[in-house]
Amino acid sequence: MLETEKYELIEVCNQTALFSNGHISDNEIPEGMFHYDLREGDCINTFFASIEPRVIFNHAGTIITKEPIDFGTDGYIEIEYDTEPNFLGEEMTVEEFAVYGGENDEND
Repeated sequence: MLETEKYELIEVCNQTALFSNGHISDNEIPEGMFHYDLREGDCINTFFASIEPRVIFNHAGTIITKEPIDFGTDGYIEIEYDTEPNFLGEEMTVEEFAVYGGENDEND
């Protein structure tokens, strides 16, 4: 269950987010939060290839954010060295994340 499950805290696209290895559906996301999928990379140079609004094939995980991500005209963000998710070594529930005041969060 999304409310009690702990997810990994990451930094991605200049904000903190939660990471899950699994798919998360639209109806599981609390109001006011957003979710996006990570496409699997070649695992040689990078584990993730891109961040996209929705990935069906080669899904490598889902991120939950407090702010929307702007995908620009491409409709996705290619993962490169400077855009790769940074895993912070913490875990928290979605409820804890909702009130989390991280370094990139204005509520600090």
